[in-house]
Amino acid sequence: MTRVPKSIAIVAAVIAMFTFAGAASTKNKNEKKAHIRAGLGPCAAEIRIIESSTDQVVGAEVTVSVPQGKNKAVKKLSLNSEESGIVLFEGLPAKAKDGLNFEVTFAGRTASLYIDPSKGCREKYQVVMPDRPPMPER
Repeated sequence: MTRVPKSIAIVAAVIAMFTFAGAASTKNKNEKKAHIRAGLGPCAAEIRIIESSTDQVVGAEVTVSVPQGKNKAVKKLSLNSEESGIVLFEGLPAKAKDGLNFEVTFAGRTASLYIDPSKGCREKYQVVMPDRPPMPER
């Protein structure tokens, strides 16, 4: 049996380590995100939708109504999450009088997220979907 010199084994191990680390970081950078640009300001909200089991939710609908200026017009934005469970809303206003209320729906379940862009303009958020739909009122 042929012995491999220690220095070659160490170099091979270091190369393998960096190769796997690079592949893992590339995966995170290339995560597919549903994406929309509102064109109303410099802010962004990246929202990850998960189950209570921490599995990402594919196909959740996320909607938000964004006020446009002083004329009280509202722009309704809607996205569906892709395999990463992430939606990205860009171009949100830096100031919204009543903040921004995001509504997340999936399989009869609903969750909401309130964001005040004046307190954090480019942030990441997480929404945990409830385990089951609400019981109907009698």
